[in-house]
Amino acid sequence: SEYNAGGIGESCTYYNTKGNEKVYKITLPAGASVLIQMEPSGFDASLWVTTACNDISGVKCVEGADNSGTGDPEEVTITNMSSRPTTYYIVADAYSGCGMFNLTISPK
Repeated sequence: SEYNAGGIGESCTYYNTKGNEKVYKITLPAGASVLIQMEPSGFDASLWVTTACNDISGVKCVEGADNSGTGDPEEVTITNMSSRPTTYYIVADAYSGCGMFNLTISPK
C-alpha cells in the first residue's frame, strides 16, 4: 500500500494507515462544504482528505478520521475556504488489510 496518513510525526488521523486504499477525486466550488462518510464492512477503516494526489504520507492532509474499531464508520467534513474551485483527494484507507465499504458524499 502506498498511502499512509501516519507519515512522519503526528498524522491527521492520529494512527498509521498502512492497509489498502482507494483514492477519489472531488473538486469543490469556492465556499462549498461536503460531508464524507465511509461505512466499512469487516475491517478497521480510516478516512482522510488531502489536496495532493501524491501526498502518500498525509503531509497536506486537510481532515481525517480513524475510529479504532473494526467496522466503525468514519466521517469528515471539508469546506473550500478559498475563492476558487479546489480539488481534493479522498483516501478511503485501512489500518491493515482491506474490505468492502460504502462511501457517501453529501452537500452540507
